[in-house]
Amino acid sequence: MKSYQLKMHAISQLSTKVFLVRLEKPCGAKLRFHAGQYLAVQRPDGEVLYFSIASTEDDPFIDLHVEVRSSHSSSSTLITTLMRDRHVEVKLPLGSACMGEIPENPVLLISSGTGFAQIHSLGTKLVRSGFGYPLLLFRNVREESDLYLSHVVNEWSCCCPNMQAYTIIRRQDQSDSTYLSALIEQLRKTELALQEFSVYVSGSARFVYSTRDALLTMGIREAAFYADALDFPTEGEFSQSAQTLR
Repeated sequence: MKSYQLKMHAISQLSTKVFLVRLEKPCGAKLRFHAGQYLAVQRPDGEVLYFSIASTEDDPFIDLHVEVRSSHSSSSTLITTLMRDRHVEVKLPLGSACMGEIPENPVLLISSGTGFAQIHSLGTKLVRSGFGYPLLLFRNVREESDLYLSHVVNEWSCCCPNMQAYTIIRRQDQSDSTYLSALIEQLRKTELALQEFSVYVSGSARFVYSTRDALLTMGIREAAFYADALDFPTEGEFSQSAQTLR
């Protein structure tokens, strides 16, 4: 892991809550990372924020998907600081739920909210490689307006005939089991041998652990389940919603 001063290239809005922050790679320096990894942003006040890298190692920029929930949030302050200072200090790469080589087996990608940033990096790498195995993508959102970059997913589907993409909308008043039931039902309909899949899940710890436990009951191999949240063990209660589906 190394530290870099990166110049802000552009900031644009992907949805009402999510911004695309595009950072320029430093001239003469080779930023080495794998699709699916994340970085740490060091703010001037000392606070450290972590973001998945939404781009791949072959892209000319470092892209971040930054969700701003309120004008007083850390993410909002970061956007304001970037627009003022035009540069930011980052440390990378971080994370083991990444893809160095293209898998020689089917892949299942699952995201919640801006967890799609990590999935965007992984999906881009797979589609560009001409991935020939089954590729399943599930996006979990609370409302349809949270589905940003849907046109990218449509482009993936056109380029990758073996890809199937699904959206699960879980309202705020619905429990995790609502999402898990929909996920399991759709996976069963595919009639694919899930034990052959590598699985990448990106979202909150609760989302990751409940998803993992539900998928294990369907034959997914634990050794083939990848998520950065697993590096910070907080399992306990997160398995509860998956238990109700067994």
